[in-house]
Amino acid sequence: IFANVLFAYTSTGTGYRDLWLRLNNATVIARAIQPVVTTPMDTIMNIGTYYDLAAGDYVEVGVGQTSGSAVAIEAKPPYSPEFGMVKVD
Repeated sequence: IFANVLFAYTSTGTGYRDLWLRLNNATVIARAIQPVVTTPMDTIMNIGTYYDLAAGDYVEVGVGQTSGSAVAIEAKPPYSPEFGMVKVD
């Protein structure tokens, strides 16, 4: 299971960016947190995990940030936003 996102650059230069995978709207099964870059550039984050899903399970991607102002997730095909999984028998 994987996800990729690009947080747009903001001039605040403070806080953290947060990306997670959540199982059945209850359990975080993977998470990545990183500090904001202070140079004028976007923050690209990716996350992945192997997880044994059962029939009926579902996975969501969540994002967050702590800069104190709105930060956009930019669409930059082919790598943001992306979310997928592969079945392994």
